[in-house]
Amino acid sequence: GKMFGVPPSPMRASSPTRRPPGWAGGLPDMQAPARPAAPWVDAGHESQVLLARARSALLRRPRARGNWVQAFARYDVSGAGLLGCRQFEAFLESLHLGLSHAEVRLVAETLAGPRAGAGSGGVSLGAFSEAITHAVPSDQKFGEQWAFDVAGALAGKTLDGLGAFKGRDHREVLSSLPPPPAELGMSAAGLVERLLLWLPKTPDGDVDWPSAEEWRATALEPWRR
Repeated sequence: GKMFGVPPSPMRASSPTRRPPGWAGGLPDMQAPARPAAPWVDAGHESQVLLARARSALLRRPRARGNWVQAFARYDVSGAGLLGCRQFEAFLESLHLGLSHAEVRLVAETLAGPRAGAGSGGVSLGAFSEAITHAVPSDQKFGEQWAFDVAGALAGKTLDGLGAFKGRDHREVLSSLPPPPAELGMSAAGLVERLLLWLPKTPDGDVDWPSAEEWRATALEPWRR
């Protein structure tokens, strides 16, 4: 009951002190206040969760995996500092953030804005940096701390945490979750969908359980407290 029924405190998007490799000095600081009027600000809960996941993945990234600022430049073939929607999708895919193809497409469409489909619009490096720095899911009842708690309940049933579910269908695994309390006004299927938003995926959309365990373990790190 507790893990589902108590709204967590808001995500502290500004609290991490570590930066992903390549976080250039001129980009928005992780502790800078959010600025309004960007395309992602009014995005739905799903898009905000995906941006928060991108931030989390970049913060966990080992230095050897490369510089995402340089990666952006490689896809900016025109040198305009702006990636079109499809270029931006390819850039996101190259970062290996644990987003499925469908999730990458949603992030790209969210950041590129409505004009991208008409051949104009696009995503700048600064806009991407700002979005992943400041995005906070709109429904805090189902924020990252909630997801950590629910994932922890799943992981506690095994010796190897979420990694023990590797190779298993995620619908089968998540069906073992206890039903949500009535006050949430949500079905068991709805609860599973909310948790799935937070779990790292393979490109085809299956849950990447070893990466999910790595993500869950970040809840125990000192900088999260």
